Amino acid sequence: KSLLSLDEHERYRMLETVRQYASEKLIESGQAEWARDQHLNYILEYVEKAEPHVTSPNQLVWLERLDADLDNIRAAMQWAEERDPEAFMRVASALWRFWFVRAGYLYEGIDWLTKALQLTEGNRTIHRARALQRRSVLSDDSGELGTAESYARQAYALSKDLDDRLGMVWALQSLSFAKLDSDPRESMALARQSATYAPQVDNPWVEVDAAFHMALAAMQLKDLESARSLLEKCIAAYRLGGDPRGLCMQRMQLARV
Repeated sequence: KSLLSLDEHERYRMLETVRQYASEKLIESGQAEWARDQHLNYILEYVEKAEPHVTSPNQLVWLERLDADLDNIRAAMQWAEERDPEAFMRVASALWRFWFVRAGYLYEGIDWLTKALQLTEGNRTIHRARALQRRSVLSDDSGELGTAESYARQAYALSKDLDDRLGMVWALQSLSFAKLDSDPRESMALARQSATYAPQVDNPWVEVDAAFHMALAAMQLKDLESARSLLEKCIAAYRLGGDPRGLCMQRMQLARV
């Protein structure tokens, strides 16, 4: 009888007793650290490859893959927490859309990313700037708008220092969302500012996302005609892009106008 079994996701699994025995033998061999480093490297490459697919036409397939691999991903982050904080931050950050989209994982994602940012405080890298912006997005979704604003401002400052225009755009859009209720006029100005960088970055979604944030601000300012026009442009772009959740969000906002 095989010591391995095949689960519903076509992944091989060991019986727990076999797994424990194999783990003990790996430690005895003196190669446990090497094996866990290799596992971390694999997981980092895997989640960064998966990130753009979570907003693609294959969104559901990739969300299910990440869900099925979550125990592996958690194990890699636990190892990286002590072994390689930068890799820890990159894994937690690359999963931001998964934490945001997949029901039930938002607060787990907040915990991982908060811890990773604490461990990498002082690092001045593009990866950290992106992680700060993504932590802002998760704060927005959890209703912590003050925290979201703080992380977005940090992300913008670091991105500006690093001359990372795409990072500046995302930080401005996160800041726009955080200011939506408290100061819709500033929210609109921030969204418009993000749109000015569209010609300078190689990302077709910058202009679309800027339009979405301008539409939200326009709704708050009771400029429903502008909001409707902006949302209709966003819907057309999301329909072409094949992001089902993004398209649903745009349509939900249009229904409010």
